[in-house]
Amino acid sequence: MPQSNILFPIGSLYPSQAGGPSNSVYWVAKALKAKGFRITFVTTDLGISGNIALDEWVETDYGRVIYLRTKIHYLPLRLIWFTLRALPQHQFVHLTSLFYPASLVIAFAAYILGKKIVWGVHGECSKEALRFNRRIKSPYLFVIKKLFANRVLFQSTSRAETEDIRCVMGERCRVVERPNYMELPALQPRKPGNYLLYLGRFHPIKALDRLLESCARSTAFQHSQIQLVLAGDNQNDYGNALKNLADRLGIAKRVSFVGHVEGEQKIQLLADASWLLLVSHSENFGVTVIEALAQSTPVIASKGTPWQVLETTKTGFWVHNDPDTLAQVLDKTLTMPETEYFKYRLRARTLAEEQFDVHANVDKWSVVYE
Repeated sequence: MPQSNILFPIGSLYPSQAGGPSNSVYWVAKALKAKGFRITFVTTDLGISGNIALDEWVETDYGRVIYLRTKIHYLPLRLIWFTLRALPQHQFVHLTSLFYPASLVIAFAAYILGKKIVWGVHGECSKEALRFNRRIKSPYLFVIKKLFANRVLFQSTSRAETEDIRCVMGERCRVVERPNYMELPALQPRKPGNYLLYLGRFHPIKALDRLLESCARSTAFQHSQIQLVLAGDNQNDYGNALKNLADRLGIAKRVSFVGHVEGEQKIQLLADASWLLLVSHSENFGVTVIEALAQSTPVIASKGTPWQVLETTKTGFWVHNDPDTLAQVLDKTLTMPETEYFKYRLRARTLAEEQFDVHANVDKWSVVYE
């Protein structure tokens, strides 16, 4: 059995739903622990409520974990301190964000102590992502490139993200490609809801304004009863702008802003949807795509996402995200014969099981550490 000790300092962790890595790192750690790896998490109380013990070490099926009360989550001093104390007992440190002050401090300490560092990037090197908060991100990238570009193993989730990382960090940097695996939930009994679904963050990079425009231009959408459901925390400037846009386009009655969903409600929402839509300008992965496929729900994704496999496996469409192109795809999917649509649903679950089930693919992570 492997005896590798892996330390994960992370800003939020399952059962928190505060960010994508909260789940994706949890799933991988749980599968690695079952394979004999020794896993330690140091995290904060971000997104934690209920019966989770705080400020004490607990043993779980995904490792030894401490959830720390934290006042300033962007600068979690206690997380940094507890991680520095745990560093000497671990061979590997797995970081999950570039633009997180704790990651930079911990990376420097781990390098001084001779630890091996895996650094997950999660889309932060894409051109679209780097357009936002450039004045803050540029100093981070300068320091990371100078100190660590050739001293750590960066993790990407796709070939496109590998190219982004090498563009920023240099061609000589080492990158390992591993998609975000997950523990597939059981296939839920479906109650067809006659709606298209977006589920995720409300941010300009998600191009939801283009999605609304495409619905307004789609003849099939206009002449059907199908709804567009936008799930996620919409209480921000972008969410308000989208509501105003839907009203100006004359489709406000066909668009539902349902707010944040999680747990069984989220799984059922995915299962009942006709199609999941992910039309972002840029996306390093998109775990919601796997979550949809796991419920046999096919997906329409933009070419700003790494989901070309949808086309090759006929489980969805991979297209440009300009409103006219999206409208054409909506026309095609909304008028698709029922027998053809049923085949898309059958292939969707198969793709999720074969390529993204963490238990079927955990050995691909084992070899990275071994």
